[in-house]
Amino acid sequence: FAVFTVVVSLLSAFIGRKKMLFFQSFLILITSIISAKVSNKWVFVGMKLAAGACRGGMWSCGLSYICNLSSTKHKPLSVTMFTVCGVISVAMVTALSLTTVHYVGWQWFVVMTSL
Repeated sequence: FAVFTVVVSLLSAFIGRKKMLFFQSFLILITSIISAKVSNKWVFVGMKLAAGACRGGMWSCGLSYICNLSSTKHKPLSVTMFTVCGVISVAMVTALSLTTVHYVGWQWFVVMTSL
């Protein structure tokens, strides 16, 4: 996750943050759908690694947007709120997925936690 944050942040400087965010969102969607449908565990692991790499890149792009848009006075609060909201949203999706995994199956659990 952290390694890809550095790599993708360098790529987004050349390509553009908006294009990278769109591309990474698309890749997360595709890899989570593929990982839920495959029967081979190594393809599953590879797809989850690719989704994790995209998440690392999305983190750096989103954080750079927050840092550029907020004033110097509010920058520490903006970065803190960005982190807190990210952690809360991941916790909520995980809790929702864990409560519904028995009803919808593990494939939907994989897709829901990836998105």
